[in-house]
Amino acid sequence: MNSREPLERCLERHLVSAFVAPCDSDTPCRGDYACAAVAGSPKNVGACIPPYFLFQARVDGPLLDR
Repeated sequence: MNSREPLERCLERHLVSAFVAPCDSDTPCRGDYACAAVAGSPKNVGACIPPYFLFQARVDGPLLDR
């Protein structure tokens, strides 16, 4: 499905929060996960996520960005 709906509105409707393990320099993730920064978390604290999630993150914004 292709939509011109802004990404933020789409995420509000489809985002599901899940518990993930925290990570920092003293508490690394397990070997097959990556430590990623999380908005709103304390400085130098992240969340352990599967590395294949990183390929879907775009640093230049969504394809149909405002």
